[in-house]
Amino acid sequence: MANITDSDGWVDVTRPESTDLALGGNETNFPGRFYRELASRDRWIRSQLETLFGLGDASAQTTTQEFTQLGVSAIAQGRLSLVAGNPSGETEHVSTVYYTPFNGDFVSLYESANTRWIARQFSETSLDISSFSSNTNYDIFAYWNGTTVVLAGVPWANSEAGISARATQLVRLNGARVSSADATRRFIGTIRTTSVAGRVTDSPQYRYVWSNDNQISKTMSASDGVTNYTYGTPTYRVANNSFASSLFCVNGAPNQTITAIARITLQNNANLVSIGVGLNSSDPFGTPVANMQAPSQNNIGTMATTRPLELAEGLNYIAPVEWAQVNSNLRNPSIFALGLF
Repeated sequence: MANITDSDGWVDVTRPESTDLALGGNETNFPGRFYRELASRDRWIRSQLETLFGLGDASAQTTTQEFTQLGVSAIAQGRLSLVAGNPSGETEHVSTVYYTPFNGDFVSLYESANTRWIARQFSETSLDISSFSSNTNYDIFAYWNGTTVVLAGVPWANSEAGISARATQLVRLNGARVSSADATRRFIGTIRTTSVAGRVTDSPQYRYVWSNDNQISKTMSASDGVTNYTYGTPTYRVANNSFASSLFCVNGAPNQTITAIARITLQNNANLVSIGVGLNSSDPFGTPVANMQAPSQNNIGTMATTRPLELAEGLNYIAPVEWAQVNSNLRNPSIFALGLF
């Protein structure tokens, strides 16, 4: 009987001939040779797969399933959330951020020592942000600490609306965004703290949690609830000169868009009024501005306008902006938006 080994590597498999199996033929030697050649192929294939997927590396054999290479860098199946166990949950003024499984429970993290990606299985993991500064953008990263997947936050250098700038840039490694300072830190999203240090909010008016992966549509809305006020200057300003009817959101990537609708009501007004949408400004540049008059006494009219917006990276505010002639009576400015977070 021939030995079954992988010493021959990828070999041709002998085609059986009738003479091999016929009476008096090579029926004794042929089966051994045939199976040895098949076994050689099987073992060669296995060795290639072990090399490719890291299955032969004892350090990669853990109690969780792990894979390497072959596009594994694309795997990131969680979302940032402020509610434990709910990947799309919303709440206000909390000090814990969660990375929660959404469409799976794997996230690929880069292993610098072996220059490869490993898809790590994770359960929900959390980050205490109670020490984070107020009114500051933070990038959130996932990494492997040798035992489990953990999170870390890195503050931005500038967190002002429209001009935010990172202190540590992001770069792409095999298509995945990682920290330029440490490729083992995978970027999973951006948050922003409120005016209270160590607190973050995700609500219709304040979308301060942005996930890099598995984004979902979320609505935004705000209204200052003022029943009546007067504006009489033909210059655009934030409605009622107040940000109470404005939206605020944080964004972690370029080319992100959101669509906003601004609305305002006129009452007993014979003067021309215009309304638009301002992005990080009271200038409605780019808005299809709505104009309206309510010429008769006791006449009430509501007008609205829609604008698609390309968000800046970092903090953004979206405001209804108004322009009015002298003695214009206005009320209930509001704004609505829909975007991916």
